[in-house]
Parts: sequence; C-alpha cells; structure tokens
Amino acid sequence: MSEGLVITGVSKSFGGVSVLNDVSLTVRPAMVTALIGPNGAGKSTLANIVSGFERPDRGRIEVAGRDLTGQRPELRASAGLARTFQNLEIFKGLTVLENVMMGAYGRGGSGLVGALLAPPGARREERRLRTAARELLERFGLADSADVPVESLPFGQAKLLELARVLALDPHVVVLDEPAAGLPATSARMVGEQVTRMARAGVAVLLIEHNMQLVMEVSDHIAVLDHGELLTVGDPAEVRADPRVIEAYLGEGTP
Repeated sequence: MSEGLVITGVSKSFGGVSVLNDVSLTVRPAMVTALIGPNGAGKSTLANIVSGFERPDRGRIEVAGRDLTGQRPELRASAGLARTFQNLEIFKGLTVLENVMMGAYGRGGSGLVGALLAPPGARREERRLRTAARELLERFGLADSADVPVESLPFGQAKLLELARVLALDPHVVVLDEPAAGLPATSARMVGEQVTRMARAGVAVLLIEHNMQLVMEVSDHIAVLDHGELLTVGDPAEVRADPRVIEAYLGEGTP
C-alpha cells in the first residue's frame, strides 16, 4: 500500500518569523493521525501548505507517491486530496444535496451547471453523482434534508455535511481542520464516528483538533507541534504520558 500523505522537511516563515521548522510527518492510509498543539503552534499553516493555499519555503508534499509541492489546490483535489476548514464552508444558494455533489465536481469535472447543460453521456454521469450524493447524505443522517437550502441546516448538521462533501471527492487523503469546533458533545461524537469510518475505508486522515477527548478516541497516531517544531509522534497512550507534551500542551491535570 502506498503512503497516503508524506510531509518532508517543511519550513515556513512569515516576515522573518519562523512558523514551521523542518516538519516531517507521514499520514498512512486507513489511519487517523491527529495533529495537536497550542494556538500558534503552526497547525493551520501546515494544513494550508498541505492543501496548496500556502507555499513552503522548503520541503515536499506527496500524496499517494505523487509530488504535489508546487500544485494549486484544485489540482491537489484532482489527485485525491480533500480538506475542510475551521470556519464553515458551504455553497450558499444550493441545496444540501447539491453541496455534496460539488465535492465530486472538485475532481476536475465541468461543474454542476456544465453537467446539466452537457450531452446525454455527461448527464448520465450527473445522475450517477446525484445518486452517490444521496447515499452519502443517508450515511450522515441528512437524507431528509437533501432538497432544502443549505443555509437552513443547523450548525452541527452543516459540519457533518462538510464531511459528506469531502467524501464525495473519493479522496486518498483528507485534512480535517477542527471538524468538531463549536459542536456539543453529541454532535462531536457523530463527527468522531464518521472520521473513524472514513479511515477504516482506507483514507489517510490528518485530523487537526482541540477536542482532546475526540482526539484520544479516534486517533491511531498523534503528532504534537510546538512553536513550529514537531515535538513527538506516538500512539495516544504514549503522547498522553510524554512529559514534554504535558508541559507544552496538555497540562498537568490531563487525565
């Protein structure tokens, strides 16, 4: 099995201030690798570099053995890299179903309008994607809301919708940037269940999250970033017990 996501020697500075320093990390298929650390540690900058929204000063990004370091975000999506963001990202003016379908069009298709105006063969593909999107909505408990405007979804359901849209891309690698942020415990558990299911289906998942209960429950490996440097990588029990991690992030009262 090829490596999912390989980050090698990534460094980044802004205005002469080092944000990431020689960070290397492998996110393997069928596993959840969590990236944790205090605010300002460089987690979101690393996510932006992986997904192509920032360029590293040095280093390399590979997905499924393919070097994507200099590629634009849309080309990374075509290569099987999907991403969610800290802030809710939805396509307003579309239905819940159409939002999920937009994930599939991220693979480089003609887009929703193009598919509707296309020749019969392309329209057959549009019908196939619509069916697949409905199946994803069923999986995420959103089937009853398929045809309603996406703006009408409660916040927790909109977060689940983002995960469904990511899976519509049929990705090799998924970067989840705080998918449980702002969610009550019940909704956070649902997110955790779907993240686990995503990984067990063979996806390499990089999870950036401050909800430590969720991180400990779903992660196979945890990487700890502190002041732009990778402090340690290990399984949840190892990371929880590491004195350096306790001092830098988890705190003395961590159970």
